Amino acid sequence: MPYFSILFFSGLAALPEPVAWRAVPEPEALRAEAVLAHSPVRGLMQALLSRPELSLSIGHAGGDAGTTRAEALRAALVALGLPSARVVLLPQPQDIDVLLLAINPGGEQKP
Repeated sequence: MPYFSILFFSGLAALPEPVAWRAVPEPEALRAEAVLAHSPVRGLMQALLSRPELSLSIGHAGGDAGTTRAEALRAALVALGLPSARVVLLPQPQDIDVLLLAINPGGEQKP
């Protein structure tokens, strides 16, 4: 299981490593509790809430099923206090039950 460490270089904290969340719950079960139960995702969420200059990209399989799962995760993150404008969904070729989460510098996403 991946772990997170925060490194300091010239006074700036390094960004957490991207997370591949495998066997993501079905969209109807993807609630705030499920997000907080997954410790790597919880670590990303802590970094995002403490640093408003960061945003999150969610890579998903695309299509109806992949997009629905990614949107459910975004809704759970918003329910935990992350502004929706700081989350971008990115369809990618990958397995349907995997979401790739990566923190990016830049805060709110611009259309």
